[in-house]
Amino acid sequence: QLVGMPLEFGGFAAVASLLYALRTPIVPASELLVEIHKIVPASKRAVAAAAAAAAAASASAETKSNKQQPLVALDLLIRATQACFDLTTTYKQDVLAVVLQKVVELNPTPLLFMRTVIQTLKLHPKLQTFVMNILNRLIDKEVWNHTKLWEGFLRCCQMSMPKSAAVLLRLPPQQLEDALAKCEPLREPLRRYASQSRNVPGYLLALIGKKAA
Repeated sequence: QLVGMPLEFGGFAAVASLLYALRTPIVPASELLVEIHKIVPASKRAVAAAAAAAAAASASAETKSNKQQPLVALDLLIRATQACFDLTTTYKQDVLAVVLQKVVELNPTPLLFMRTVIQTLKLHPKLQTFVMNILNRLIDKEVWNHTKLWEGFLRCCQMSMPKSAAVLLRLPPQQLEDALAKCEPLREPLRRYASQSRNVPGYLLALIGKKAA
């Protein structure tokens, strides 16, 4: 409900600002951002339909006995996460690291997660090594099976080259080939890294060196 705070009342950003203006906030900053990621976004049409159904049902006994979580559109969740990032004195490097560590272990991995990883990396480049650990964990979770997360994963790898080269080499051959096809700028820095490494098998060197058709 807080995430869906109407913009005429300042939206979620106003709530977050007031919350962390308190000397002792009632919710730790890391926990708030983790909980936002746990919300499954709904389409705008589904949100509108749910609102219409709730209005029609008003305060009936059935409504009271079957309380449901309100649906939240993706754009509101994006705004909410951005509001947290805007609170730079609250969401510092250590807090964001805790958030990433907790959210990466959620199943399924939240849709907004890679957006949060990329924003964290942009704001705190010193977390690059830590973020590589997060990317490795996503490989363990077969991130390529989720289109939007996979796209974000590849973008993050591109941002963090050459550090991410070792991460990419952990991908199964089929997924590595797909990664290079989808994000061609990864190929040359990965080729340079692989050619200087003694532990990269020949078939991977050939795969990396193969130009997209």
